[in-house]
Amino acid sequence: MNEEQEANRLVDFADRMFFDWPIWEIGLRGFISNAFVAAIVSLSVAWFVVRNSKMEVSRFGSVFAHLLVIGLFGALVGYSGGNSREGVVGDLIPAVITLLAGAVTYLIGVSDEQTRKLNPMTLPMVATFITVLFFCYVMGAGNRVGFEAKQNSADDKEFTR
Repeated sequence: MNEEQEANRLVDFADRMFFDWPIWEIGLRGFISNAFVAAIVSLSVAWFVVRNSKMEVSRFGSVFAHLLVIGLFGALVGYSGGNSREGVVGDLIPAVITLLAGAVTYLIGVSDEQTRKLNPMTLPMVATFITVLFFCYVMGAGNRVGFEAKQNSADDKEFTR
């Protein structure tokens, strides 16, 4: 084998293993759609929080950034839960959510150790997480149902031949 064939073989291997565009495209579409949902919900909740509380308008960017991080985490959990066909995800996701919710509530929700007053961002963060989780779970379930319908259709065609 000459050097050019060896180089082409390595490029083909890299294309199949790392740069298979259809797989990257599916991942990119999923990320963009989930990030869009998280951004819209976070933007809406941040606007509501700043508008209806005593916060300064200059804190809008900070509030939005905090809510976006929580929203992206909700999108990850929701989309993967909805998209999965395995029952273990249905058992694992509530456990992870419970663990993280407890940790976040303790770390973020408690602002003053003596008075135990809740941080004003706790409820907006929880609302953002739950809303994004719901929307992305539905998106993931729709994706799974569409994939299974295509797979069943292909199986039916093969069976009738």
